[in-house]
Amino acid sequence: MTFLNLLLPTTIACALNACANVFWKLQFQKQPLVLKLEALMGLIIQPNIIIGVCFYVLSMLIFFYLLSNYALSIIIPLTAMTYLFNMLLAFIVFKESFDAYKLIGMAIIILGIAVLSQSKGLA
Repeated sequence: MTFLNLLLPTTIACALNACANVFWKLQFQKQPLVLKLEALMGLIIQPNIIIGVCFYVLSMLIFFYLLSNYALSIIIPLTAMTYLFNMLLAFIVFKESFDAYKLIGMAIIILGIAVLSQSKGLA
């Protein structure tokens, strides 16, 4: 297996996970979480929560595939791409700003992924 065979499903899983977070954030912007049974029961039927759960389940299924085919020490660091997708979607959907620290952090994550791509222990 090549690094590209690992990178594509990992990227998709991370993007799906970030999409789940966006839908959940959209819901909680409309209606903040209240830790009461009635509120929680009503929450599980909200479309944004359901869509988020669907994205998250798809993400986890791909992650399970990755776990069954690749070294854990490679997969887990690659899931840091989720942070990149979260930051990008936060900028696009929620108009959150980027400062130098966020950009440096993103660069470090990208550098880490590049270093991992050189690993020989993909299996």
